[in-house]
Amino acid sequence: MNKHRKAEYTLRVSSTEERDYEWLDLGVRPVETNKIVNLPTRKKTEKRYLVPPVETRVKVQEEKHKGMLHLIRLKNGKYSLEPGQNQGLNFNLIRASRRVDAMVSIIVPLSPLDKKEQQHIKNYAQKLNQLDLKIFDLTQYTLGKHGHLEPTSSEGMQILKWKKEKHALETARYERLTQIAIQLQLMPPHYRLQINIR
Repeated sequence: MNKHRKAEYTLRVSSTEERDYEWLDLGVRPVETNKIVNLPTRKKTEKRYLVPPVETRVKVQEEKHKGMLHLIRLKNGKYSLEPGQNQGLNFNLIRASRRVDAMVSIIVPLSPLDKKEQQHIKNYAQKLNQLDLKIFDLTQYTLGKHGHLEPTSSEGMQILKWKKEKHALETARYERLTQIAIQLQLMPPHYRLQINIR
């Protein structure tokens, strides 16, 4: 398994079977820095994470989002640093700013849901993982065979079909997790309209 395929695999299934929470990414949002409760200070450089224990996740990011602050929105409306995602940032500069743009996520606990609903949500991740690997493998095969990806070829059309299936699954997953997050008062209802599905 090459490093790109491994990243895709890790992104989807590193701990999907065992963990009792899901990530809900809300995209780039403006955040007032006085609401970030655990920024390192000059006297104390240790970063504290005021969230339940979570595994550091692999995030496939767009180039324009690299080097951006990654935060977890807490139930009280404040924010915590996301573990493993903020290396190399200038926290002095961030503290000196009144507001910053940040990649914001929510941790949605699955434990309040019944077992059937928990499995339903985990099935999204499993199906998305399968589609990710199919798309990646067929793309690599086609590039190796033809040197380019032709959208009108049988391979290109199959990849497009899988991408549409993936988008539909992502949409359904995000909508369900958003409903749960609102019910658990982890986010205000109007956030739903501003979620970016990646």
